[in-house]
Amino acid sequence: MLRLRHSVSASVFWAARAHVTLLTLTVLVGCGAKTGLEAPPPRPWESADDAGLLPTFPSRCAEEMPPSVDPTAPRAIDGGKFFTIAARADGQVFVWGLLADGPPAVQADGPTPVAGLSLARAVSASGVVACALSADGSVSCSVPGDRRDFRSVALPGPATSVAAASTSCAVVSGRVYCWRGGDRVARVVPASGNVRDVAVGVVGACAVTESGRVFCWDHATSERVSGVEIDVPCAREVTVGGDHACARTSDGRLFCWGANASAQLGQGDTAPRDGVVTVAVPAAAELTSWTRGSCIRSFGGSVWCWGEDLDLDGRGLRVPSGPLEIPAVTGATAIGAGGMVTHFSIGGRGIGRGILIDHRCAAQADDRFTCWGNNINAQLGSAGPGESVVSGRLR
Repeated sequence: MLRLRHSVSASVFWAARAHVTLLTLTVLVGCGAKTGLEAPPPRPWESADDAGLLPTFPSRCAEEMPPSVDPTAPRAIDGGKFFTIAARADGQVFVWGLLADGPPAVQADGPTPVAGLSLARAVSASGVVACALSADGSVSCSVPGDRRDFRSVALPGPATSVAAASTSCAVVSGRVYCWRGGDRVARVVPASGNVRDVAVGVVGACAVTESGRVFCWDHATSERVSGVEIDVPCAREVTVGGDHACARTSDGRLFCWGANASAQLGQGDTAPRDGVVTVAVPAAAELTSWTRGSCIRSFGGSVWCWGEDLDLDGRGLRVPSGPLEIPAVTGATAIGAGGMVTHFSIGGRGIGRGILIDHRCAAQADDRFTCWGNNINAQLGSAGPGESVVSGRLR
């Protein structure tokens, strides 16, 4: 039976049970103190065999569906807290929305080129951080509080994947390297090996190996303890939301696990779920998550989202919902999501569940994009705070 644990503690990341064996995360308390208990050696996620060969994709897995490629479409798009970042077809990076937190705060009402960046093949954003992966494999991330100022991250070689958050990570030669905030000191996650994709959240991170296995770990324990394997077959991509995560398989199936208070597991309800569940959506070519939901891009270019604060095309849908197609988006070639949950208080007393401030974006042909959701800081790509859907072009 599949089981799942969830904790709101920042030092304990949720995990799923694979078959009947629960691999728990050990939390080390203190800094450099001897506790009398030595941490177990990291269990390699994908260790080589005696001949030095790494595990290959199992024959039981379906052949990976080829990605749709449009040379006129933006290479990537993603969202953070009140801002959006995208890489144009030629690799030029643009940002818009809240560019600097201030004081004074700086806002851009439309796509603004980022100076000094090498041409990017991928971008990632979460919270107040944005990162770009250049064509040569170098990684640059924005400094705290300013998405106009990108600085390089010292890595031991060219990166093949990057994920931005308060703790950001990149994949180099199949291993995961992570760094916190503005220190840009990348440290290897010891248990990692043969990784193809990585995703990060506020509390933890997940990775997919070349053989299709999924592992998640707590940021606080990543230097000492191996991750927990998630029972997802034949995975090729993973994403992490506020307290849930999802993975797609080689044939486009979609699996999610974690909390479900906002219907973020894609089942159309808010009932708790044990373990990993299947989401009924079209075959997924790409996925993305935000605090309380997720979206997929189908191989046909449609976009489907579920969770809370969807605000589909201005219809005002903010209650928890199962998967729904976004009617304003056709021919999507990339997707991204961003936002946060903010709580108001009066005299130290919290008011309500909190205000959802989320937005989603899709890239389309001819360097066009469509964004929908909250627009308090023009993160959709135009200045109108009352707008809920904006289409524009990176130029």
